[in-house]
Amino acid sequence: MEMEFPECPICLDIYGSEESHIKAPKFLDCGDSLCKECLTKIINKIDSEMIECPRCRKEIKKKSNIDDYTTIKDIMRLINSSFNKKGSNEEII
Repeated sequence: MEMEFPECPICLDIYGSEESHIKAPKFLDCGDSLCKECLTKIINKIDSEMIECPRCRKEIKKKSNIDDYTTIKDIMRLINSSFNKKGSNEEII
C-alpha cells in the first residue's frame, strides 16, 4: 500500500514543513486546509471581509494577517497542552 501525503487542494503540491513557510498548511475556520501560498492569493484577491472556502464552499471571515490562520504546530501545541493537563508530562510529538 502506497502512503499518501497531504496536499493543497488548489495547487496539488504536497504540504511542506513550517520552516518552508510556502507550502505549510494553513487551516480555515471550516476545518479545511490550503497551502500558505494559495491562501495568500485568495486573501489578496478578495476585497470582502468574507472568503469562500474553495473546498467546502462555506463562507468564512477573512483574517487580517496570513499568520493568524492555524498551523499544524498550533494544533500540536493544543493537543500537547490538553494531554499534559490530564496528568502526563510527556509530549505526543
